[in-house]
Amino acid sequence: MKEHETTLQNQPVDISEEFGKQENHFFVGSRVEEFDRDAASGTIIWRGKGLKQRVSYHQLTLTFEDYKTWSEVPPDEYKGDWCLPFSISFITPRTVRLQLAARPQSVSDGPSLMLDGEPGADGSWEMNDTGSSTTYESQFGSVTVTRDPWHFEFRDASGKLLTRTHHLADSKGVINSKPIPFSFVRITPNLHRYIAASFLLSPDERLFGCGESFTRLNKRGQKIVLWVYDAYSAQVPEMYKPVPFFMSSRGYGMFMHTASPLTFDLGASHDEANMIYVGEDNLDRWRG
Repeated sequence: MKEHETTLQNQPVDISEEFGKQENHFFVGSRVEEFDRDAASGTIIWRGKGLKQRVSYHQLTLTFEDYKTWSEVPPDEYKGDWCLPFSISFITPRTVRLQLAARPQSVSDGPSLMLDGEPGADGSWEMNDTGSSTTYESQFGSVTVTRDPWHFEFRDASGKLLTRTHHLADSKGVINSKPIPFSFVRITPNLHRYIAASFLLSPDERLFGCGESFTRLNKRGQKIVLWVYDAYSAQVPEMYKPVPFFMSSRGYGMFMHTASPLTFDLGASHDEANMIYVGEDNLDRWRG
């Protein structure tokens, strides 16, 4: 603990703070290394990055750059790049489950208390492969996996884009860390790994949900820390009943299947980005 720093019990944990610290190591989703189109599963190459200082017009900013890899203990913790698994499951004609891991062996510990039974599997989705991408389509929409650069893209039945993952190459400005691309961070003090799931927001998009909240009904532009906390007040961001789910006015919803700390940055830090910060090394509980 830093000198004069005071820590109170049960203060909300904002996972997004770890993605702004220079001492941490970052791994940014780059491309699909292997992909079994029939099983809708494969591996993603995550490139090692560091936040480097950039000075321009007396302004200090942080950008993602490659960093030198050191051969130190513990084994494998200091690899420059990682090749890690992901999987897409089709639960219903309307429901897609995306799972990925920030560690080579990261598995579920049994049935989930957050689900009413194990999710089923729907066989109505049809697959079309172009070589550089694979699209799975049902009567209600589609999901496309693009290999290089890696993207997941979601569309409705008419073909209208709902959202897509944000790649480092999608950055439109000099500061490529705004918004944070789809990535994970390895925390320097304890080597824990947290995921930043970054998705596109459309200009007119509105977002609703996240549980009990006394701020604006439309959560677009808000940063929500999902942590059970008795705020003893109204018109404050803390909440007593957080729910890891929100709906979009564009016709889709996202449910985060995790009991770990979560931060939803719904266009607060960057108007075009929905960034979901997950306080564990799985996006959804991975079954390896």
